[in-house]
Amino acid sequence: MYIAAPARLHSNSPLLSCMSERIQQLLKHIDFTALEEVRLRRGRPLLLDFGTQQQFITPAGRLCQQEGAGYVVTEADIERSLVLACGGSVYACQEQLRHGYVTVNGGNRIGITGSAVLENGEIRSLKEISGMSYRFARQVRGAADQIIDSVLRGGELHSTLIVSPPGCGKTTLLRDLARQISTRGYKSVIIDERSELAAMAGGVCGYDVGVRTDVLDACPKAAGMMMAVRSMSPQAVVTDEIGSEEDVEAIRSALRCGVCVIASAHAKSAAALYRTGGRELCALFDVFITLSKRRGSGTVEEVCSLDSLCACDGGEKKIC
Repeated sequence: MYIAAPARLHSNSPLLSCMSERIQQLLKHIDFTALEEVRLRRGRPLLLDFGTQQQFITPAGRLCQQEGAGYVVTEADIERSLVLACGGSVYACQEQLRHGYVTVNGGNRIGITGSAVLENGEIRSLKEISGMSYRFARQVRGAADQIIDSVLRGGELHSTLIVSPPGCGKTTLLRDLARQISTRGYKSVIIDERSELAAMAGGVCGYDVGVRTDVLDACPKAAGMMMAVRSMSPQAVVTDEIGSEEDVEAIRSALRCGVCVIASAHAKSAAALYRTGGRELCALFDVFITLSKRRGSGTVEEVCSLDSLCACDGGEKKIC
């Protein structure tokens, strides 16, 4: 199974409007159906990532494989794109920028690279922006069809960790999993630290995450999990990209309160996470799902249990 985007993204995509007018013009005739990412790097060719292949685009707006034929991103492209991505005020986005990203409407995240400005040893902001990564978010209904029975094995909701390297569809799968457990009667709260999972705007979810799902938007994961458990009586909390010590302690506290946790984490696989210092984190979950891009973003490589990870010391045993 792999996540394929059934709906075409048209030229009115929120992300397209966050690129310089010159780049918008270059991309206006591109079929966005399978487009996952657009990379702007100062002084380098504009790069389009379609998941299973990467292509450049000529100054005439045609896709090509030759790096030398690609349109070269200018300093003006970067500066204008940053202003547009920040809604006209880079200053207003400093808190996000110091974490290396900006989230725009539709749950789309723009990664930012540049020179870090430090204050007391901590990153205060970024300057001399050198690159921007535009990741296209999508709702893919049915993305969780293959794994929902494992999450609800034995008629009971199990704490689940979705694992993969960056860009393999974790957030898309997590979003659909939240929707599907809602349709099966479970109350949940999404802790959406980067405003990607639910794409909340004006108090309204931009994606269908289920009628029994509440959202804490732009809220730090660890604090949000505790807020949700104390105030919303959820059966599950759902969050993306866990890994800090604070996250681990918050998950442990939620589990002690009888609340399941459904989350994602970066690693090559569940086995790799377990082997490379992640045993404490893995011990908190019952089901592990490993994704890859082998057949496109969202390819489900493994579904395994905690028992199989422990028994094989990192080897996986399929349970579905």
